[in-house]
Order: sequence, then structure tokens, then C-alpha cells
Amino acid sequence: KTPESYLQSVIIVNPDMGTITPYRDLKKDEQAKLTDAMSAAASEDNSRSDKVRMHLIYNGLDMIKNHPVFGEGPGSFRINHKENKFRYPTDTVSNPHNFVIEVISQFGIWGWGYFAFLIFMFVRAVPGTSFTTDRKTVLILLILLYPFIGLIPSSFLYINLHWLFLPLITCLIFQPDREKKEQV
Repeated sequence: KTPESYLQSVIIVNPDMGTITPYRDLKKDEQAKLTDAMSAAASEDNSRSDKVRMHLIYNGLDMIKNHPVFGEGPGSFRINHKENKFRYPTDTVSNPHNFVIEVISQFGIWGWGYFAFLIFMFVRAVPGTSFTTDRKTVLILLILLYPFIGLIPSSFLYINLHWLFLPLITCLIFQPDREKKEQV
């Protein structure tokens, strides 16, 4: 719809007066006021995807500030958004869209520990270890892609891929190289 066609479909309801008036039947000055009001509201549209995502991050950071040690508990991110307990509006979206913020805001130090473990695994996979070049490449790519996968719209925490991904990295890191075994 164009803005003009949208305005033509607007109906003004005044329950106090018991009147229903189509936009096209309004006087020119009333049409101009309504158009200006709708333009102002559209410029502060909080339902835009980028604003919703930023508001989700801000709300998650507020959760972390309010409960830094133990978090707010599993599922609280979605529940608090559905109950509109935050200062930043997210329209109808309650899915965090950010795995790191979700885990830390809900689980506190356990979430920080989880990501510390991921960093430890990354450090184990960097050059200088005894892995073959192919294994190093795969490990580094998997670990570097991990935060980007966490930004996908559905919650990474509840996707089976997540629970398969972490053990795969762990197995690859701690499995001895075949070349070393064959030399022994």
C-alpha cells in the first residue's frame, strides 16, 4: 500500500460522539493534522527490525545488570517480554535474537562460565598446537562462526544444532591426531 491509499482506508471512530468518519470525508485541515500525526508516529516506529533487535539487546543488558550473579532464570527472557516488563518496546517479539545475551541474562555466572569454556577451547585450537592444518582450519572456522550462528532469529539455545555443535568442537579438540598415533 502507498501512504495515500493507506490514508484513504483510515476510518476515524469517536466513541464519545458515536460517529464514524472516513478519512476522505474529513475537512482538508483535519486531513493535514491526521497526516502529520501519522507521520510523526511512523518516524518513531519501534516495530522496525533493527530497533526491535537493539531493544532486545538493551533489555537483556538490563536483565544482566539487575541479576548479575545468577541471572533471572531459564525462560525469563521470553516471559518478561511477553508481560512487557521492560522499558524498551519490542512489539510482539519475545525471542532474544542474541544467544550470548540470552544465556548470560538467564543463567548469570553459569552463562559466563559457558563462554569462558568456549574461549578456552578456541585458545586450544590456535596455531602452535599439535593439530594438522586441516583440523586447525575446521576448528577455528567452527568456533569463529559460533557467535554469528547465535544471532539467528530463532533461539539458538533451543535448536538441536547447538547441542550437537559444542560436543563436535570438543571431540575435535581433544581427539589425538592420527599421525601422532601412527608414529608411536
